[in-house]
Amino acid sequence: MTNLTDQQLEDNREFLVGDVVVIKDHVLGPYLSDSIFHIIEYKEDFLGGHVQMQDSSGKIWTSGCQHPRLAEPIEIKFCRRLTEAEIALTEVP
Repeated sequence: MTNLTDQQLEDNREFLVGDVVVIKDHVLGPYLSDSIFHIIEYKEDFLGGHVQMQDSSGKIWTSGCQHPRLAEPIEIKFCRRLTEAEIALTEVP
């Protein structure tokens, strides 16, 4: 018998329900947006991982896991995706 604390978790999902994300590249639809999204569902199938995410207006989008990334704390504060330059400026003491 194995103790539950001794078992290794095999859940290596990139995103969890409730994660706050931004889109890291511009393609179509929400990918043109600088919005903050909340992950509301994660699914895996033969094509890989997919997330359903909700924007601030309540609209739900579906995306492959290659497009979103976890939002930086400063992006959550400003409620939008920041450019790399803006993020770099916020890191300067």
